[in-house]
Amino acid sequence: MEGPVWNSKTQELYWVDILNQELHIFSPDTQENRALKVPSRIGNRGCLTARDKLFVALERRYL
Repeated sequence: MEGPVWNSKTQELYWVDILNQELHIFSPDTQENRALKVPSRIGNRGCLTARDKLFVALERRYL
């Protein structure tokens, strides 16, 4: 687990798996972990914006 970010509005934990190129979203309430595959390695992730968007910097572009 790398770069965990807590979303207090949705009560979810966002974390990344750099080597497998995945952004994970974990819900403690449901114990569900969703994995979103991205096109290249995640280099960094920023904080949540005012509109609850997560800024993610990939190896070759931004999401």
